[in-house]
Amino acid sequence: AALYPLPEGRRPEPVDTRRRLSEIAAKHRDLYGVLWAVDEADPDGVVEDWLDRNRYKVLDEWRGNVRLALWAAARQPVVTVGRMPVAFGDELQLTSLRYGPGQARPGDTITLEAVWLTSEVAPAADYRVFLHLVDGVGAMTAQRDMAPVGGSARTSAWAPAGAAGRKPGEGEGGGPTERHVDRMGLRVPADAAPGEHRLLLGLYDPATGRRLPVRPAGGGPSA
Repeated sequence: AALYPLPEGRRPEPVDTRRRLSEIAAKHRDLYGVLWAVDEADPDGVVEDWLDRNRYKVLDEWRGNVRLALWAAARQPVVTVGRMPVAFGDELQLTSLRYGPGQARPGDTITLEAVWLTSEVAPAADYRVFLHLVDGVGAMTAQRDMAPVGGSARTSAWAPAGAAGRKPGEGEGGGPTERHVDRMGLRVPADAAPGEHRLLLGLYDPATGRRLPVRPAGGGPSA
């Protein structure tokens, strides 16, 4: 294992820091982070923002006054889920969903990439994403729960697609609105029971626990 102290100076220079992270990531499949005093050392969050956008966050937990995190590389082979887009309430659309590997074993890491677009209605809350791995009878095997984009995004700050007269999915000049690429990782427990499992993805309001209803975009409620 190799150790890389980052940032190399307080208030890091963003371009050099991202270049350094890219070099490090090219040498290693998975990257562990031990984070402390981040507000002082990296107040703009350059290091963690790059990792959240270029790797899949599997772990993020406090151990005393230190955070331990793990960002994984995409697992192969990648499976692309069809029948997109899917609407979550009146506020968000899931336009792309990919995960890997297609067949996981106990102890493996599953990586998942979801791409969100806002609808004409601005998100009313800072929704959290949940990812559940359930067995054939619906019992929970593993789960992840965090804000989008590695825990760093506030959905209430995402501009609605209808801003400035745009239609959903269109930006200035008819181009796409901003895509919010959300990468998550989920570790399958080493003692997970064999057999077919399902991955379940959803959004909920942490203030109330209410899940956003799901339906095909442009269609009626799903079954």
